[in-house]
This record gives sequence, C-alpha cells and structure tokens, in this order.
Amino acid sequence: MAGVMGIVYKEKDCVEDLKKGLQYLQHRAQDYCGLASFDGKKIKNITHEGKVLGSFSDIELKKLNGFYGIGSVANDEQPVSSYSSLGEMAICFDGNIINHIDLRDNFIKEGASFIGFSNPREIKNIDLISKIISKENNFEKGIEKLIKKIEGDFSIVALMKDSIYAARGWGRKPLILGENEKGYAVASESNSFLNICPPFKIIRDVKPGEIVQLNRYGINTLKEFNLQRLCVKSQDFNLK
Repeated sequence: MAGVMGIVYKEKDCVEDLKKGLQYLQHRAQDYCGLASFDGKKIKNITHEGKVLGSFSDIELKKLNGFYGIGSVANDEQPVSSYSSLGEMAICFDGNIINHIDLRDNFIKEGASFIGFSNPREIKNIDLISKIISKENNFEKGIEKLIKKIEGDFSIVALMKDSIYAARGWGRKPLILGENEKGYAVASESNSFLNICPPFKIIRDVKPGEIVQLNRYGINTLKEFNLQRLCVKSQDFNLK
C-alpha cells in the first residue's frame, strides 16, 4: 500500500504544503517518502528512506520549489522519473500488479532496459507502470495500455510540465479531488487535506476508469474508460 498526493497552486510554491499533506498519509506506508516538483524549467525529484517528518531539509525543499508537485509514502522509492516521447514525467503509484513477473519478463524479452538494477527481482511495480505509460504518445493512451495489460488495480498521480495527471483503475485504490483558494489537489485520502492552511475542501472522488488533469486553470476530465469493454479481466473486479 502507498499514499499519493498532488498539488497545483496558481501563484504559490506548493512543496511545503505537499510535504504536510503527505504526513497525514504516513499510516499507509513508512519505508520511503518522496517529492517531485516542476519549477518552470525542469522536474526535480528527491526520495528518502523513512518517514516524511524529518526527512527533507530546508535546503532540499527550497530546491524543489514549484507551483506543481506530487509526492508519495510507499514501500519502495517513489516518485520515479522518466524521459520519453511524453517528455519529462515523474509518477507515483498506489496499487498491486498480480502479473508483475510476466510483464517484467516480457519487457526484457522485447529488449527493454531497466537502468540501475543488478537483477530482475529489484524491478518494482512502479518501474513497470512508468515503462508502460511512457511507451505511448500521450498519458491517456498510456493508462489505456495499463488497463489492458495489468492484472491488479492502481491509483496514479503523474507530474509533467503542463499539468498534474491522476488516474484510477477499477476502484479499489481511492483518489480524492480537493480545492482551496490557492489551487487544487488530489490524494489517496482526504485526511491529507486537513494539514494544509486553508484546508482543501473535498470536491469528489476520481471515478474508476477516469483520468483527470489538474493545472492552475482547474480540474478537467480527460477520459472515462469503459473498464468492462477494455479489459477481459474486468469481471474479477467490483465495477459498481
């Protein structure tokens, strides 16, 4: 299990508030915590082993300044950064992949490389998720491919230069949207909204199969997939 969060502010650095929000998701995982932000030029990413409180120095938070940011508390290192035809992307993931080994081995047979690993067992779910999405020419196509390929479930927040994107799978992994006078947020749990001043007010849940875009102009639904039609495994999940 993991906790993920993203914040978009219109005119203010979001990183300190993002860190505060993640502290209220700490019960979901304690092994690693990470933050990524876009400063107007590039995406920056810092991950630490351990809990959010006390992990990030003031110097690190200043380096991570930006109006857009995502973060996670997880059992592995997140966010993961990549560069592809989509451009720069950092991604956080809450979920499970039942067919992890099959997906991993198929990638390797096809000639894909996973940089920084000494053996296949070190490759994590988040690495496969990032690889699947970044092979497509837009985020929506990446999520569609993910739905078709994986057995399991997911909630994802991704940071790119134009926006934060959030996507939810079959509904077992929650994502909630929020709003305050400074901007917009998405998180695994709404309790993360309470540690921020002013608190984010709950707008609604991200729907199963929905992709939303958050930027300084608002929240926009990009796609709502018909999960039963897309995935032959869909009958294994509660789609209500």
